[in-house]
This record gives sequence, C-alpha cells and structure tokens, in this order.
Amino acid sequence: MGVALRPAAIAVQELTPSLKAALEPRLVSEGGYRPLFHQPWDTCGFNGHEPYGVGLTTRPPLGPLLTKRYHPYRGSNMGRGLVIGTAEWLLDAAASASATPVAAQQGSPPQIVLGSTHLESFVGVEHPVHAERRAQLVEAGRILADELKRTPRGACAMLMGDMNWKDDEDGDALQALGPGWRDALLDAGSPKGHVATCYSWRFDRCFYLCPTGSLAPPLHATDVVLAGKKPGPYLEGKEIQKNNGSTAKCFPSDHKGPLFTFTTAEADARAAAASNRQSKANPFEMAKQRA
Repeated sequence: MGVALRPAAIAVQELTPSLKAALEPRLVSEGGYRPLFHQPWDTCGFNGHEPYGVGLTTRPPLGPLLTKRYHPYRGSNMGRGLVIGTAEWLLDAAASASATPVAAQQGSPPQIVLGSTHLESFVGVEHPVHAERRAQLVEAGRILADELKRTPRGACAMLMGDMNWKDDEDGDALQALGPGWRDALLDAGSPKGHVATCYSWRFDRCFYLCPTGSLAPPLHATDVVLAGKKPGPYLEGKEIQKNNGSTAKCFPSDHKGPLFTFTTAEADARAAAASNRQSKANPFEMAKQRA
C-alpha cells in the first residue's frame, strides 16, 4: 500500500453533496478510484448550507469495499460517526494489474479493514468536548478491532480522519485506542514539516492495528507527506475574501492531508537486496560507498 499521488485508500471528511459531485467524477475517471461510500446525508451535521459527513474510497492494490456500513457515535451533537469498509489487499502492486493476488497460492488475499471518521469539534471554551471526543475514539477503535476479529482474512485495521485531537488536552490517543494500535506518523519518524495538518495542530491522523498471526505480513508506516500545501492546478490564481476584507489564496481545505506509505519487513528486505545488487553492478556506486 504505497503513498504517491494516488494512495490506495482515501478517507474524506466534511464531504457535502456539492463536493461529492465535484470530486467523485475526477476520482473515478482520473484517479482510478471507486465511487465514494459515504455517511448517509440524513445523519450528517449541517454547515449552514449543506449536510457534511465522512466517506471512503479505494483503488488498486486495494480492491473495492466488500462490506461497508456507517456507525453513528453515541451521544454526538454534531452528527459524527464512523464509515467502515473492508477491502482485499493484493500484496504486490504488480499483481493488481492482472487481478491475480500474490497470496493466491495460499488461498484468497488478506483483507484490510478501513475506517474514516471526524471526531467531535471544538465549539467554544464554555462547551468543552474532550470527554465526548475521547469516548468516540475509544468507540471507533473498539468497532474496528472487533470488525478485524470477525474478518476471516483480516490483516490490518486502519482508522483515518480528522480527530480534532490535541495531546496536551485530550490525552494519549493510543492509550484511548487500546493495546496494539499504532500511530502512523510516529512510526514514520514524525518528519519535520509534515506533522501539523491544520495550522499548528495535528488534527488529521492515521492509526493502525495489525494482529499477530494474520495471513499477511505485518504492515508498518515508513513515510508521510502532506497534500494540500499548494492550491493545485484547479485553484491556481483563485482568491477568497476574508472577513476583514482582505484576500488570500484559495486552497482545497484549511487542513492538509497526510499521505502515508505502508510496507512490510519482507518488502523492505527485498528493496534492500535489490539496491545492494544494483550498487554491486555499478562501479560508480561502489566507489561512492567506499569514499
């Protein structure tokens, strides 16, 4: 499951009917994604103009969402919840082109359980929602972990989205999620310039759970880049008018999207061996190594 311009899975938050109408055709025709599976509009919060909720989509090396549902959080005052879907994972990206999974010799391919969420938002110092937000994270982690246990070929569960989480106020997110859960950014080394996703805050996160003894090798996060640092070709040159009357460049969102690369120890070993073979075949590379 690599990170490039077209990640294998995209978790969307604050999706509205008009945004879906604008995004989905390009995702399908230009990106090779499947149509978005999203929270039912009648369960969503309202932004003053439209309902807004969460969604999921996949592309190879992940298959289409085989099982998918929406779970509303108990006690949410903002229509928040969790979109859940399970997709088959073709272990080798090259295999996805022929739709022949690497694991075919051992049976059907393993599956990844995906979750997209948007936890309760800050609404003012007079209405702290730390308890609600923490309860929602606990609920999401439990639901995905249970879904993974029920999935016969479950290899990993991933929880992605806008967590609205501040560690100094909301506590340790991994402690709330429970044993086995990992933070993709921490595992990727928290590279400078790729931590804060909304102004100075790290709201947008990816957590993952890979049980031992699954059909597939355990995944681990190795890299992260942020999408949305620039307006992009569709918004180039466009401006918005701010409340104080000044103008600013128009960006896709006030959030930046973290794009994570996941790999396996076996894949790391193959890449290292290939790099070593290439160096041995290239005297210049060998000279650089000796220098």
